[in-house]
Amino acid sequence: MIGAHVFFFLPLALDPFLTGVSNTLVNAFMARAADREVLIAGYGVAKNLLFLLFGVLMMVRQTVTCFAEDRPSLAVLKKFFTVVVLANVALLAFVAFTPVAGFVFGRILGVGEPALSQAVRVFRVFVAFPIAVGFRHFWQGYALKRRKPSIIAASIIGRVVFLAVLVYGIMLGVRPAAENSAALFMSSVAFEGVLVYGLVIVLGIALPRRRDDRSVPETETTITPHEIGGFFFPLAATALIRTMALPILNAGLSRAVNPELALASFTVGWELGYIFFAPMMLFHHVPIEFLSRGGDHRMRVALTALLFAGSATVVLVALGFTPLGPLVLERFVGVSGDLLAGAVVSLRILALLPAFYGVREYFWGVLMFERRTKPISFCKAVALVVLVAWVVFAATFYPTRPWVIVFGLIASELTEVILLAILARKDRLATAAGASEMPPVSPRSDRP
Repeated sequence: MIGAHVFFFLPLALDPFLTGVSNTLVNAFMARAADREVLIAGYGVAKNLLFLLFGVLMMVRQTVTCFAEDRPSLAVLKKFFTVVVLANVALLAFVAFTPVAGFVFGRILGVGEPALSQAVRVFRVFVAFPIAVGFRHFWQGYALKRRKPSIIAASIIGRVVFLAVLVYGIMLGVRPAAENSAALFMSSVAFEGVLVYGLVIVLGIALPRRRDDRSVPETETTITPHEIGGFFFPLAATALIRTMALPILNAGLSRAVNPELALASFTVGWELGYIFFAPMMLFHHVPIEFLSRGGDHRMRVALTALLFAGSATVVLVALGFTPLGPLVLERFVGVSGDLLAGAVVSLRILALLPAFYGVREYFWGVLMFERRTKPISFCKAVALVVLVAWVVFAATFYPTRPWVIVFGLIASELTEVILLAILARKDRLATAAGASEMPPVSPRSDRP
């Protein structure tokens, strides 16, 4: 009953799953350093600020999937996102090479030395990151539009192999440092983007020259930058708000009694847990795809979400509450002692995320299919307010219990899910009321 939905999502699920593996490989590289807690903490804080500032590009893939109808529309999308990417690079360069980076890390996020210096050095390397990730997401969206999610799976597998060869081969004798850790991560993303584009070219999955509408010339398109922006920018705001969650959590954790240990523990736990809950972050592509095919797919899409979210929860519970988690963290990530114990506690809390992500992404996909992105950004904004309030309260009254701060992420996700469910119910009631008020239509009313 849900076979087609499962097989469409499986290649997509591999992308964030193996992205999490690649993040863990970078952590394994940094764990070789003598001052690994400081290095991982600085890297984690810089990466979180990076994701905050380039977060608008996280919605490139969805926008291309919804708007790339033909070659002229693809050309409009290319021009639109070229401007967005270059503007993002300029923003990152301004922050990285002025005192702004030190101010944000030190004064706002509360990061002290020596992690502060590490974070600034890492962030300067990340200035070119929007080019790599924008290129990657654009062509991933194109592949999804042509119903080729296998391209995404193949490219991320290539990325992990590329990274593993570097970490356990070429760079085996290289001393871990802030700059080469950041370069390692960024080069793997760029490599993945090149693979996606190469597979698109090799397989020859081109869009038609023009849409079925014969009234539109081949060199023109009905899609305008204004229409793209009206869809993209509310989603970009949502991505920006979403990526603010980790910097806000880091700001709270940096005010713990042992900030380096709290930050490093959460970073390691998050990166390992990400492997298993992150696939749900792409689930919105399933309702986008299957609702566009017509018919009643909503129940089958919901069952598919339940299947994958439940599976991720089982794995995270095993990592957090059985010896499997400490074994993986010690053997494959290379952490031990207090850092290991803190990472396990983080995994226990993060085990709650897949269920919330499954519900959220289902509603997101339906709204994106309907090209209604403003409700998405509204719900995410309210959830952010809840997160900030929780983190401020927990960091003030429970500085010796960092796990209380991390629970703010759960409260935020729960708030968003409840709001999306309320809005969806109101929409269904409004649609039903509108349909009941429509006068009956004669079968012959369309004839002269």
